[in-house]
Amino acid sequence: MKMQDLFVVGVAILLAAGVSLSQQSAGLAAPAQPSQSGNAPSSSSPQEDLATRIIKLRYYPADELSSLLIALSQGEATIIPDPHSNQLIMTASEKRTQELLRVVEALDVASMSVQETQYLTYRVYMLELPSKDQSLKPFTVLLERSSPLPAGQVLDAAKDANVQVATFLQNNEGMGDDKWGLVIEGRAASNDVLKQMLAKIPDSQVRELKWRDENFTSAIAVAQVSRLPVQLQEHIRKFLGDQVQTMGYWFGNLSVPGEIEAPIGPWSMVMKAQSEQRTSLVLEVRVARESQIPFVPQTQVLSNTVQAKAGRPIIIGYNRDAYGTRVMGAMVILLESDAPAASEAKPPEPERR
Repeated sequence: MKMQDLFVVGVAILLAAGVSLSQQSAGLAAPAQPSQSGNAPSSSSPQEDLATRIIKLRYYPADELSSLLIALSQGEATIIPDPHSNQLIMTASEKRTQELLRVVEALDVASMSVQETQYLTYRVYMLELPSKDQSLKPFTVLLERSSPLPAGQVLDAAKDANVQVATFLQNNEGMGDDKWGLVIEGRAASNDVLKQMLAKIPDSQVRELKWRDENFTSAIAVAQVSRLPVQLQEHIRKFLGDQVQTMGYWFGNLSVPGEIEAPIGPWSMVMKAQSEQRTSLVLEVRVARESQIPFVPQTQVLSNTVQAKAGRPIIIGYNRDAYGTRVMGAMVILLESDAPAASEAKPPEPERR
């Protein structure tokens, strides 16, 4: 049995004993009373005035603590929890209120389980198999034209220049009067090869051209798969293959509750952390590719909600479209306890009113 539970049981015994002794000392023959149910103060002591207090809690969930206090009060207090503000509304005699406040003072403290989830360091890896043809680099180009263009003409131009086209979009919104925007996404060996393809698309002007480097993390030592725990490496290679590489890497602190938005490889990541009850940590993770080209929608890589705990790795598998081909990948999140200094860890005095 936990020390906290022992304390609650002990207080219950003392409170019950106190009521019995007070009856005996008064020489009262306690008549049989009908049992009282629910959460309402007893009318056995009409000479004592009842008062209502609002008690603000810092650590203990109001709905959980109210159940304990109702059991301890033995029908001599009305206790209503307000989970939204984490406060208790207590109506009882002054004596019983002071007894219950002492219980609140003892229990409403920062426990180690909550402390561990308050300060965490995160390491996040995005792992995938590299493209089979490393000579081709992904690109996105926006062309401006005075009229729409048949898709077949673009594909023919790409084939002649040995350019892989994955996406072809046309739109005339936001381009000005009598103007059409053409977006082409794909892979090409070089800028010169891409120019050869664009030269075969008449009456077109390049508005934007972006090349994407999806393997920039290969030069970051701490981002290598070899830095993962050995058993985790074996697990990842079992499902993704021996050639798996890190496509994105991020590290940092995130408080609970808290939220972070940061680039991770060629994508953007949003991660939210919040506590559930007193010990569980819930992570909401979303990774997407934000397009910088007009009228090209966001591409979502993954979106998931998982339960987490410091010291246990999280693996989230996904599939995504990569310029016309399906790619399997996995997000790996490592959580490590990052305890605050002793001066920072000391909780402030609880507020009572």
